[in-house]
Parts: sequence; structure tokens; C-alpha cells
Amino acid sequence: MKTPKWSVGVLNVPDSHPNVVLYSPRQAEHDFRQMDMDIYQNSSKYSYLDNKKTPKSLWVFLGLGGSFGLYKLIKCLMKK
Repeated sequence: MKTPKWSVGVLNVPDSHPNVVLYSPRQAEHDFRQMDMDIYQNSSKYSYLDNKKTPKSLWVFLGLGGSFGLYKLIKCLMKK
């Protein structure tokens, strides 16, 4: 039985895999702070989305429910 010769060569990583980049802790901290500042500045531009007023339909339903409850309470008190 013959043993086949091993073919040894250079392995190339496919293009679909991202290249690994090593950073120093100082550079990583700097990049993280920069990214955090960019996110904060971009989110502060759109802060009005979080401060919406209560929808008018909710106020209508609360008003109708409150008036119905008040009607039932007055009706109950008038019977006594």
C-alpha cells in the first residue's frame, strides 16, 4: 500500500469572510467613544419621535367611558 504525498500550500480565505483587524485597547476605546457620540448626536435630532402627545382617539374613549361611569353613578345615587 502506497502512502500518498501530502500537498502543502497556502490557504486563501474566501472573500465572503470579513478580514480580522486588531486594534490596541486605546484605539478601540477611542473608536467606541466616537461611535457613541455619533449615535447620541443622531438620536438627539430625532427626539421628537419619543415625545408624541396622547392620541385624540384615546381621549375620546376615556371621555366616553368616564361619562358612562358618571351616568351610572348618578343613576345609582338617584335610586337611593
